[in-house]
This record gives sequence, C-alpha cells and structure tokens, in this order.
Amino acid sequence: MQELNGQSRIKSKTFGRKASRMRPAEREALQLHLESLRVPDDELINERTFGRSGPLFVEIGFGNGEFLYDMALRHPEANFVGIEVFITGVAKLIRRMCQYNNENTPSPQNIRILIKDGEGALRENFMDNTISGVFILFPDPWPKKRHHKRRLIKPGFIQLLYQRLRPGGTLLIVTDHDGYAEEIGRILEASPLVKGDQQIPPSALNTKYAQRAISEGRTPFIFNYQKPSSAANQPVIEPSHKGSTDQTIQESIDEPKETAERRDGITRVY
Repeated sequence: MQELNGQSRIKSKTFGRKASRMRPAEREALQLHLESLRVPDDELINERTFGRSGPLFVEIGFGNGEFLYDMALRHPEANFVGIEVFITGVAKLIRRMCQYNNENTPSPQNIRILIKDGEGALRENFMDNTISGVFILFPDPWPKKRHHKRRLIKPGFIQLLYQRLRPGGTLLIVTDHDGYAEEIGRILEASPLVKGDQQIPPSALNTKYAQRAISEGRTPFIFNYQKPSSAANQPVIEPSHKGSTDQTIQESIDEPKETAERRDGITRVY
C-alpha cells in the first residue's frame, strides 16, 4: 500500500478506482488492525490462515463489508475471506468490526481480508476443492461496450471458480444491470456448474447498494449455482489465462433464454 497526496493506493490489475480519501478514523483503523486481518498476497489460504478448521466462504468485491460482516456474525462456525481492491472499503469494514471504536479488537474473528483483484486471488491464493461458497454481489457492470472486457464474470473466471469450489460448493451472483445479467446467465449455463437450490441470505439484498438499486427501480437478478457433488472424482483442467478455455466455452454459448422468474419485485435467474 502506498501513500500519495493523502490517499492510500494499492497495486492491482483490476480496472477502476482503487482509493478515495479516507477519514482520519478509517486511516487509523488500517494502521492499527489491517496487519492482523490481511492475508499476504502470496499466501495460500487454509486452516492456518484462521488457526482453526471450518467451511470456507469467499466474497469477491465486498464493498463496505456489510454483507460479509453480517454473514460472519450469523455463521461463527465458518471462515470468511473478503476480497477487495478498494482500500477505503477495507477501512470501512475494519471500522465496522471495531464497532466504530478503534481501541476495540476487530470482531467477529472469522474474517480475513485479501486486498487483490478477484481472479488473481482465486488463481494464486486458493487451492482446488476448498471453497464452500462464493458471493459476488453487484459486480461492476462496465456498461460501455468498449469496457465489457473489464467485467469480472467471464468463462475463464467461472472455470477457475469451479475448480476452487469443493463438490457441492455454491455460487451466488447478484446484479442489477440487465445486459450484464444476460451475459452472466449465458456464461453460467455453458459452464460445469449446475443450478442450485440453496437459500439466499436475506442480507444479500439488504446492503446499502442493493436497497438503493431497488428504490431506484432497478431489479436485482439473482444467480444461484453450485458445483455438482458428483464432481469429486472429475479431473481438474487448468484454465488458460486468456486462451482456449474462454474461447471454447464462449463459442458454445447460445442465444439468451427466458430463465427469469419475477417474485415480489425480485427477478431470480436459475
């Protein structure tokens, strides 16, 4: 992390803004507590990361940390890794964990933070068949066509995520962007993942961003998928960085299908 003109910046391949000006209390929270919560860039995440065993859940792009914090409180038996490149969001999560008093020890203690782009983190910090669930809530849709290549959800990314999920592991994606929802649906349908039936955590739609989207008339699209339990004995295929895996899966994607069901203002895509 570097200091530049009063702003904290991190190095990342992820596109977009990585930092904004922080309040003094947020900067202090980073100085006091980030080291104890942060996963080093080159560390493989395992039981030693938390000092205990437990199911592993990951949120990619946790924003201000509302959902991640709520899930960790509700599931003390599980371990949670939040991945984020926006350092001010990291500071806000730590402030929340300290109950907005930096003298407090961050809690709950089943959260670790990885300051890195999502695909790089999955590729370099996680082992195959280890993640019980992944949450991706309202990823940046990069609405301009020339920026679509910057979107997180791509065939190669989903193939990599599939490898890292344990058999039966789940994936929840939520977006309020119609065009991105169509693309995500086609990519997931062409992937080895199958439609899931797990319960959607209520807090996924109770974050500040989700409530603002709903109040402004943007309908959330919910994608509920999982890795088949029968995948335990399937060989793992290493995805290419930019090559054949993306191309092969993309070529098999059909035209958009009518898979959306509207309930209580929420569109669920299975």
